[in-house]
Amino acid sequence: TVGPLRVELQVDSSRARAAIEGPLGDGTLSGRMSGDLDEGARWSIERMRLAGVDVAAFLTDSVSSRVDVQLTASGSGYDPSVMTAEVTMSSDTLVWGPHVVRSLTVDGELGGDGMTARARVVSNAGTVGATLAGDPRAERPSVRITSGRVTGVDLGIVARSEQWTTALNGTFEGLLTDLRGLAAPSGLATGTADARLVLEESRIGEQDVSGAEVTVELVSGRARLDGALRMTDGILTLAAAALPFDSIRRVTVDSLEARGVNLVALTGSSRMPAALDGILRLDGTGSDAGSIDGTFEVVVDRARVGSTEFTATTLSARATAGRIDLEGAVSGLWGGAELQGRADLADESPRFSGAGLFRVSDLAGLLGGSTRTGEVEGTFDIAATVSALDSMALSTMVASGRLDVGSGTVGHRGDAHTRRDRRRPVAHRHDDRARASRSRRGNGRCNRPWATRCTSPRRVGVG
Repeated sequence: TVGPLRVELQVDSSRARAAIEGPLGDGTLSGRMSGDLDEGARWSIERMRLAGVDVAAFLTDSVSSRVDVQLTASGSGYDPSVMTAEVTMSSDTLVWGPHVVRSLTVDGELGGDGMTARARVVSNAGTVGATLAGDPRAERPSVRITSGRVTGVDLGIVARSEQWTTALNGTFEGLLTDLRGLAAPSGLATGTADARLVLEESRIGEQDVSGAEVTVELVSGRARLDGALRMTDGILTLAAAALPFDSIRRVTVDSLEARGVNLVALTGSSRMPAALDGILRLDGTGSDAGSIDGTFEVVVDRARVGSTEFTATTLSARATAGRIDLEGAVSGLWGGAELQGRADLADESPRFSGAGLFRVSDLAGLLGGSTRTGEVEGTFDIAATVSALDSMALSTMVASGRLDVGSGTVGHRGDAHTRRDRRRPVAHRHDDRARASRSRRGNGRCNRPWATRCTSPRRVGVG
């Protein structure tokens, strides 16, 4: 609700004065301003203040918010093309959902040479400060960001994640031109922009970062992203491009390459020792999940999680109109496994089904043991359905799976506890409502070097 607002206006031969005060939702709005009526046209906003206002409620946003902010300004001229101004805005309470700003200060000047501004934000997600300069009245308005710095920034709060946190420290700079186009939804497609972020010692998840450089360029609607993230024992590099403003968007990842990277620590799971050497490539188009077309490939040369070694891992996918066919394989000195599957994102309730086979010749080695013992082989299948792509949570998922153990040994070979060829299926079912139809085919060939005998692979379909 707004009002009732009390407005007072006084006008004499050379000056006008105004005051406003009253309730604004659960908070209040108050302010005083004045302006000359002669050729000098001096004006001032002596104080404009919002106190305790739930701005999100006015925007029909469901999050809770509280805004306390005050503004003062002075200048000359009422024509924006020749106006001069000095503006100061500050706040010590800004709450928007999980985001809490403890201090906000913005100082700016506008004159014949353009605009300069300084901003600093201290929040529960860290501290960000920058200096800006530009000319909003030029034929191609532009703004340059200089002296930008981030301190202790936690992207986990921005992403609303309770498990994953960061502490980023570093500097940034950038340039954005043709600002008039920003008023239109496709405005960035007509402008140019470039930005650069340099990280100093930081933390991502549970991984300490020694440094990073990320550059972003946008020219005529085409974006380019290149970066390198350096850690104590590894490096992660990225080269990618996108057409984010086209009606049919396109994303191409030329390479996302990891050398000695601990993905377990980066995701914040734990500081468990791990290392990954591999590369990811992607090329896809689409305006939504149901129209995705493209290819995806991951090749891992070597990986280690704890004391378990993986000598080779591959995953490839091809998407056509939101239907994705998957193939994958993983192997190590302990054995290996293969998977074929399909994900159908075109339906209102996206579905996934998959089937594969495995053979573990060293069960202890797979579990991180140092003594070679235990072997098992068999097949598995899984199926899952979610109510909607925008609610990919366990609470919205209906899933089922089955694990068939064909033969195996437990303990040392020759041990009295050794069991062989029991061939008793061990099934784990979570919900019989979600099933996928599967058909089998055999090609009479065996391309799994880790397998002692060949089992016909399965072709998996979504029924």
